Amino acid sequence: MPFPKIPLPGGKMLTGHVPAPPANPNPTLVQRLVSHLPLKVRARKPEEGGQRPRAELPDHLWLEIVPHMDPLTRAAFRQTSKAAATIAAETVKSIVVRRPADLIPALTAYGRITKLTASNISLGTSISELQQLAANTSITSLDLNFNQISDAGARYLATNTSITSLNLSCNKIGPAGAKALANNTSITSLDLDMNKIKEAGAKALAESTSITSLKLASNEIRDAGARHLAANTSITSLGLNSNDIGDAGAQALAANTSITSLDLRGNNIGDAGAQALANNLSITSLDLRSNKIGDAGRRALEAVRHRFKTLLL
Repeated sequence: MPFPKIPLPGGKMLTGHVPAPPANPNPTLVQRLVSHLPLKVRARKPEEGGQRPRAELPDHLWLEIVPHMDPLTRAAFRQTSKAAATIAAETVKSIVVRRPADLIPALTAYGRITKLTASNISLGTSISELQQLAANTSITSLDLNFNQISDAGARYLATNTSITSLNLSCNKIGPAGAKALANNTSITSLDLDMNKIKEAGAKALAESTSITSLKLASNEIRDAGARHLAANTSITSLGLNSNDIGDAGAQALAANTSITSLDLRGNNIGDAGAQALANNLSITSLDLRSNKIGDAGRRALEAVRHRFKTLLL
């Protein structure tokens, strides 16, 4: 059965082979196109109307069709006209940027992306690029790990209102940057592993009511910072590995009732902290590897292992 010929801008046709009738007796055009992929783009023959297409599909249909094309078909479609290239770009939702100079052109070319990754490209000194990211309204997931971003950069990013997931691990963010990020109300997942937020930064983040997932490994927050975070009621997943937290911090965290996943690897927690955590009823995933837990602490946790989905000692 021949595939319906769809005219494209630039005197080309979208064609394909129909292997079998669609299951739906009354499919939409988009369903018909998607069910018959892969499609091909070829030049129109003279008997098909010369170089001018007889009709064109509206852009909103192409926006539904293009994401289902294989890479070669999408590339061919993109080359048919400037309008097709624009449509193809608008269907891209995730990009990776590998040079600072490419960031602003990428944001301009791909105006509908929701996820951007730009790791280890030294964005910390690129103020204009950080300002562009702060002003972007389509990105919801942003990964800028290993970029030498300081408190100033964190302040720019904190003004964004569309980002819900932000990875700023392995940067140079201190208490001031943490405080700025804590005031953002759109971010629900924040990764600040291996920064320098210390107790003051932990205190600021503990006051957030929008963050539900927080990673603060290697930030020197110690027992005092753990106590501040223990008072938070919105965080359900908390990563505090390698923060010099002892029994006092563990006991404070054990009193929290909203945390379900807690990572305390590589701290200084002993039997008293382990026994306190064993009495917590909300935590279902607990990682206590590389601490100072003795036999008494292990026995307390093993006795309630059935309550945990994951328990690592």
